[in-house]
Amino acid sequence: MSAWGPWMLLNFITILWGSQHAIIKLTLEGDTGSPALLNMMRFALATMVFLPFAPGIFDFGRASPKRSLWNSGIELGLWTFAGYATQSIGLQYTTASRSAFLLYLNVKLVPILGLLLYSRKVSSSTWSNVGLALLGTFLVGYDGGAPNIGDAWSIAAAASSAMFILRLEGAARRHEAAELNAISMMTVTVLCLIWNFTDLASLSEDMHLGPQQLLAASYLGLVTTALTSFLQTVGQKSIRAESAAIIYAMDPVYAACFSFFLLGESMGAQGIAGGMLLFA
Repeated sequence: MSAWGPWMLLNFITILWGSQHAIIKLTLEGDTGSPALLNMMRFALATMVFLPFAPGIFDFGRASPKRSLWNSGIELGLWTFAGYATQSIGLQYTTASRSAFLLYLNVKLVPILGLLLYSRKVSSSTWSNVGLALLGTFLVGYDGGAPNIGDAWSIAAAASSAMFILRLEGAARRHEAAELNAISMMTVTVLCLIWNFTDLASLSEDMHLGPQQLLAASYLGLVTTALTSFLQTVGQKSIRAESAAIIYAMDPVYAACFSFFLLGESMGAQGIAGGMLLFA
């Protein structure tokens, strides 16, 4: 892969991620939308894609050379579940475009967590980019409408996503992408199953996935989860987490475009100014 390859991969998956906010919002609208059920379907499909690459269950033993792989995959699965679950819950209360911009507060949290947890030095250019992204997020995220509980869930998703990006950097360099993603996806699917059993709303007879919801779950599972997870693992083998997070900051810009065309959501002058800062 050329030197530009990883950068192009991460930009490509950021566009795909930008599409998911509006699709999740559409799927969860009305009384039949269940975040627990949608995420279970989504990650079950993604798990099926990676299942052929999963290491044997007996490789989980303490003396197994695959033990480190299992530990990394399970940890990444925990952060992934936390991020997607809180994002889906938040989208029931806030707009898709605002959710996307708040979710990508992770671009500011990654270097901060790297500094706090690993004593990493952060370049002045990275901090300046973080500052611009923070201002852009503030302008777009609060471009009309008062803060709500969905915003708080979106911020929780941002924190989980930041930890995932940070922990993925080392794991991607130590392990094969397909094996790592297989364990991660299996972990998320199991957690989603538990979530469904503990979420009384998703067990209601009124909660179901119709044709539109099934199509959305297929796209979310196969494209914006399985495909993007694999490409992200490949791309972050050679790109630092702080730099990758800056690329991911474009997600809310793409999300705003998808939200406009699919949901009719629009931004005012303040939001447009914020989007331009993020693009810069």
